[in-house]
Amino acid sequence: MDDAYAAHRENIEILTQHGISTVESGEFRPGETVTRSAFAVFLDRALIHQYTEASDITGIEAVNNTTVDVHFDVAQTEADTMNFTFDGLETLDVDIIDDGYTVRVTTSEQEEGKEYSFWYGESPTTLTFTGVAEADEPDPEPEPEPEPEPGTIEAAIADLQAAYADEDEADFLSASMICMTLIMMICRQRCSLST
Repeated sequence: MDDAYAAHRENIEILTQHGISTVESGEFRPGETVTRSAFAVFLDRALIHQYTEASDITGIEAVNNTTVDVHFDVAQTEADTMNFTFDGLETLDVDIIDDGYTVRVTTSEQEEGKEYSFWYGESPTTLTFTGVAEADEPDPEPEPEPEPEPGTIEAAIADLQAAYADEDEADFLSASMICMTLIMMICRQRCSLST
């Protein structure tokens, strides 16, 4: 990089960062002739990078030796095992977790230290992960809170919170009135029990 013109250093970094133009020696070597096959490789790598960017995938990581998490920056509503492929591994199951932003993929057993390429849909991506040794199972999804019983103060408070979150003034006022009524009823009951 020290030998490259300052105006070209950022472009060289971008090409190497995304794996579009790399050589084992780590040299950029712009003076060499680009063959048709080399140009085809550059173009293929650029298209793979573009496809990865367009797929909304932000990262991939091995959770344990049979589980891989694929992270998205857009919530996913459905996942199909056919869309999650790893070279050298069989995809057994997929499950959407973390409010839809992560797809947890169950795979055949990974080899520790081996790098696995990831295909999304029918195209390769620039994303890879390294196989890990067997580890603890991933944390299970938390159990959803049970719905409060209708007519209770808990249900009225839940309705009040939902109306507040939705910024629905009419529902908020209605839920507020119900809460106040229930609170007054509870107070009356407690007062009558204490006398």
